[in-house]
Amino acid sequence: MVSNMDDNKMQTDDAGREKIVIKVGGSCLVNGKTLKRVNQQIIQLKKKSITPVIVVSALKGLTDSLLDMAVNGQLQPNPRIMDQILSEGEQMVVRIMQSTLEGAGLKIKSILLSDPDFPIITDDRHARATILLEETESKIREVLTPLLNEGIIPIVPGFVGKTLKGHITTIGRGGSDATAIAIGKALKVKEVILLKDVPGILSGDPRLVNSPERLSRITVEECLDLAFKGGEVVCPFSLIYKPKDVNLRITNYDSEDLLQGGTTIIGEIEHQIKIYVKEKMAAVTVIGKRMNELPGLLTKLSGVLSSEGINIYSVLTSNFSICFYVDQNRRQKALNLLHDIVLENDELSSVISLPNISIITVIGETLAAQPGILGKIGMALAKEDINLIDVSTTMEEVNLFVDQKEVEKAERILEELF
Repeated sequence: MVSNMDDNKMQTDDAGREKIVIKVGGSCLVNGKTLKRVNQQIIQLKKKSITPVIVVSALKGLTDSLLDMAVNGQLQPNPRIMDQILSEGEQMVVRIMQSTLEGAGLKIKSILLSDPDFPIITDDRHARATILLEETESKIREVLTPLLNEGIIPIVPGFVGKTLKGHITTIGRGGSDATAIAIGKALKVKEVILLKDVPGILSGDPRLVNSPERLSRITVEECLDLAFKGGEVVCPFSLIYKPKDVNLRITNYDSEDLLQGGTTIIGEIEHQIKIYVKEKMAAVTVIGKRMNELPGLLTKLSGVLSSEGINIYSVLTSNFSICFYVDQNRRQKALNLLHDIVLENDELSSVISLPNISIITVIGETLAAQPGILGKIGMALAKEDINLIDVSTTMEEVNLFVDQKEVEKAERILEELF
């Protein structure tokens, strides 16, 4: 399934100048020591006459902290203001990296949201914006190419964008991967390097299998399957933006040579719409009064689950309930943990659980642009008497929660529909 071909060396353009985009993940920005190592890697690239575009994530844990304060510090969070708050994490790293790299004698240009020519243009959907590729690619070439030609390193905040009207947006979890890929596509680079704290994609989870090996190459389809089945190393939604002629390579920020090793993701998503299924799930739901008005409640509930190693695959909230979708085999543990919190809070009344659920994810770049897509899906399933337990949507995906016994039938109907 995965070919173990030798890693290709970086290729150059007609002028002999290498084009490279490096995305620095939050796991590489734990403290000053890790940031120093990343900066040393950038300095080594410049010594090799390579001028990279650097895309940065926020410091590890900072976005979660900002999100917690933005959501739980308000009764009714304003999405536009929340995006402005969340955008500060990446911009802070841009400024820090500029300061440290300029101190090492490099020429740096920070590309911040205050710049009227900020190159990542999105639609106006806050918290889960979609990159407008045509407008973005034109602006990237206009803003970044002259800098690269002069040997100036641009540092761009990932995860964030601006609408055509100039409003700040965020692209969603893993949005920095999407930023880096969009820039790589516009500049026609051969490779986008994603720096992380892992050596690449492994043949198995090292916590579960003995002596897993690093894969030298993997297809984009395989990478999507891994992500949706619990092995996420790259944000799956960022792969929508990946063209066939731009490879992605995941490597460790502490590697001896960033231009070698790691795992290369090849190919592109061939179909605009794809369907993925996550089986053997359970819904664990806390019931109460004025749930959306209790500051810190969601953080407290999710925190107690996370502290016990229970992965949360989806969260759906309303004024009367907060529902967590977890692995079927962790259902009883989650139920007991949340029940303890219910007993401590007068505003909460009970906790219930529904087992044997599957999550069907319909994902596609053009999904949100299809008028009446939810009605189309709902009618197709209802026609076959398939009941939807829950539905959640974003600009690129629709998540359908169905009974485990009906998942094969539902998946077949959706495949025929798309």
